[in-house]
Amino acid sequence: DDPSAKGSDVPSTEGKTAEGTDAPQGVQNTPQTEAETEPAIPANAHPLAAMGALRGLHDKLREAVEDPLSLVCSLLERVAQRVGSEDDLQTLYTLGTHDTVIEALRGNLDHPDVCEAAAGAIWALCAGDPVRRQGVADAGAVGPLTASLCTHRGRPDLVNTILTALTALVEAEEVEAEDRPTPNSALVSLRQESAYLFAVRAMQDHTDVPEIAGAAADFIGSMCRPVGMGPVVVSEEYEGVIVMLVISLQTHMGYASVVEGILSCFSHMVEAAKEVEGGAADMCRSIYAAGVPDLVVQALAAHKESSMIALGGVALLGMISFHTEDDAVDCALYECGLAPVLLGVVDAHLPNSRVMEAMMYSLSNLSHCDTVKHQMLPLGFETAALKVLDAHPSVAALNGNACTLLLNLAHKDPLFHPSLFSVPVMDALLSCMHRHQTDGSVVDAASGALGNISVCQGMRQHIMDKGVFQAVLAAATLHPDHPDTAAAMCELVEHLAKDDPVRQDSLRSHGCLDAVVTALSVYKDNDEVAEAGLMALANMGRQATHRDRILSLRGLDLCRTVASVHPAKPKVTAAAGLAEGVLQVSPKGTAAKRKKGVEKGKGKGKGVASPKGETKAKGKGFMGFRSRKSKRQ
Repeated sequence: DDPSAKGSDVPSTEGKTAEGTDAPQGVQNTPQTEAETEPAIPANAHPLAAMGALRGLHDKLREAVEDPLSLVCSLLERVAQRVGSEDDLQTLYTLGTHDTVIEALRGNLDHPDVCEAAAGAIWALCAGDPVRRQGVADAGAVGPLTASLCTHRGRPDLVNTILTALTALVEAEEVEAEDRPTPNSALVSLRQESAYLFAVRAMQDHTDVPEIAGAAADFIGSMCRPVGMGPVVVSEEYEGVIVMLVISLQTHMGYASVVEGILSCFSHMVEAAKEVEGGAADMCRSIYAAGVPDLVVQALAAHKESSMIALGGVALLGMISFHTEDDAVDCALYECGLAPVLLGVVDAHLPNSRVMEAMMYSLSNLSHCDTVKHQMLPLGFETAALKVLDAHPSVAALNGNACTLLLNLAHKDPLFHPSLFSVPVMDALLSCMHRHQTDGSVVDAASGALGNISVCQGMRQHIMDKGVFQAVLAAATLHPDHPDTAAAMCELVEHLAKDDPVRQDSLRSHGCLDAVVTALSVYKDNDEVAEAGLMALANMGRQATHRDRILSLRGLDLCRTVASVHPAKPKVTAAAGLAEGVLQVSPKGTAAKRKKGVEKGKGKGKGVASPKGETKAKGKGFMGFRSRKSKRQ
């Protein structure tokens, strides 16, 4: 959280008088005139002595507002230097120094040194404290800051400092994952002034200054993060913001803090656009059309060591895939040379749970596209998913998306890749389901993936031996409002019961018949449950004892009822016909001859909860997104 760690957050002190430069805690490094002498505070001084010195500084500043400007500047700078001590800042704020600083700024807008020093002092007083930030905002800091930004737009050092001060004024507090913060008074004023356009203009005026690109992106991102920016973000004017951010990203690709700020800004824009119907999809299409994915891949390759760039870049790719819902976009994203870069990120940042959460979100969304998935299959993405699950067993959203990735990879894999249809993958999915048994979205994804793996004949006995059916049945019972888990349970019965009387008996002993009949009754409107459940009854009903049990549960009527609900779904109709044929016994007691049960895989899933782009320098939490899940194919 040290602001000095990123160039764009520290107000510049270039071109200052000697008093203002690098002087720690009020100990000056040049001689001073009588009027500006401030007693140095010994490190072990009594707090009241320090308070006295600060009061003296505050009083002198108040007297100096009308005095020669150089004195105002040096005093303002000395306020800004107090950023080293939280107690000092709080004392200055309690004394009302921020009111005096704003007054000094308002009275000297045409004096660049005062503007820069005042912006530095405002930044120092706001940074990191919500109460002070609100107080400085309410005292009216926005007006004079934006006025000085316009007046001195030709001065890059000043523009950078003022943008940084404005960002500190509107920086949002940490909130719960699913919520977004409410804007403070400063942000409301800035939005009314369309202040994001000032930031765009600053980038246009100073295309060669990386600090300004970073500060402008931070400012725009901070404006987007709290609620209410959606309608602005999706307006036509905002296309210009995307263009300038792209130009800045290309120009300053070598500066990690700038790249990080711009990627984060894009994520915040997408998040804001979700407030408008279809807004996030439009925003993602614009970002995609502007060539951002290629630049993200470049950034990930150029800054392999930066976890913040990994987080921002990977999450942004996942958002584009998720919101555009377009296989052509997924293919184009993948063809940017994504696979080796993403696998490299997994290896480089495996211990970082937030980067891995973003990674599983992106991969689960990209793998939803069949063309991309088939290219991913030989490259070992399932091994990457197992590594990530092993490293972060407790992070629910990450676990859910890793299972969704495995579900998608195993969906209709004609080659049954042995590293995917394997005992380690089955074990990982099963333990994931046990660990997160109360989280319905994780259970949906894990059980669906297990259903897909059971399509492979070589896996079925392992699945029986490990008690997978019992685990999925227990999960379906625990989550009665989750048709995906019920469908996975039916699918397991369908596949495991096929042509194997021993397994049929074992499944029956674990209550599979009653469970399938119940699932069909409860979810008869769901075509995935309908198809898998009817096929499960057909495959189980080939044995007379099981058939009698199904009939006693009114299974035949149920087949006809379910079929009547889905007249336009040929797969459901076919499954119902097959089940009816098996259950309608001829007088001699032989089952009607029908073709044997057919194999199917579970539908593909989309990522469950995505990370949001990181805000700068303060480790903020993720924003959750809810995902779309596709239907069974």
